[in-house]
Amino acid sequence: MNRMKLVVAGAGLGAAALLAGAGPALADPAGDLANRKSEWSQIQSRMEAANRRIASYLERSKRLREMDKTELDGLITQICRLDIARNDDEADRLAKSLTDKIVENVRREFDSLDDEADDVIGDEAEDILNDAKSLRNTTDDLLSYDEVKSETQELLEEMSDQIDDFTEDAYQKFSEDYRTLSNLKDGLIQGSNNPRIRAAIEYGKEKHRYNQQICEEKELVLSSGRLDCVSFNKDACVVWEFKPDTYSESDAKSQAKRYLRDVQDKFKDDSRALANCKKDSDGKPIFEARGVTYPACR
Repeated sequence: MNRMKLVVAGAGLGAAALLAGAGPALADPAGDLANRKSEWSQIQSRMEAANRRIASYLERSKRLREMDKTELDGLITQICRLDIARNDDEADRLAKSLTDKIVENVRREFDSLDDEADDVIGDEAEDILNDAKSLRNTTDDLLSYDEVKSETQELLEEMSDQIDDFTEDAYQKFSEDYRTLSNLKDGLIQGSNNPRIRAAIEYGKEKHRYNQQICEEKELVLSSGRLDCVSFNKDACVVWEFKPDTYSESDAKSQAKRYLRDVQDKFKDDSRALANCKKDSDGKPIFEARGVTYPACR
């Protein structure tokens, strides 16, 4: 009988020892839950701050894309308004002059936004998601305690919902936008190498080439300027100026008039002028100024 009591008593002491050993892991689940809630509150604050930064980034990205398109469209319009002659160097110089300042403005904004994106996507957003998921995993352990099971379940559901929302509404949208932002490098930042800019330049040059089929002298450089065209038809020697229809024909004709004296002096002894041009009282060839416009690129 006494031996039995000792066995039972020994068993009781062993169970007590086991409980005492497990005490730290099982103590105060309500306190543990309160700590989890506090940590979660801090992560929520970080999410809200990150959401604001991401929203700001996305708005800046939208404006930058609009800026890129607007500036590029405006640049094309300016180039189409220009009287771009056939000379490649001149066309490239004009395009470069127009694009450099605009490109620098876009690139400066792009670089600033790219730096912000690296900071947000490389550090902040990923860290928040990792910390939130880690906290959710550790909080899941509290489901084994009946006294906090219901509250723990509610907290876990809240965590999962907000983690999903942050991932989908903020992080994923941000990541997708960040990846496509590099497309701007294929836009205006290419400057005069942009296909649309090159097409606008080539359009003007091609129109000059087409109109210059009637010319016997073309792209002639004199002290008064660079001439588009001189023709020597019988009794109709002409200095031509070709311009896009963003100019008037009278504008083109006025420019051609500025070259008349130089052209007369240059060709006064030219066999083509002597054979075909009318002569003034001094026997010099008479050249007429004409202006022709062509549809500008749009």
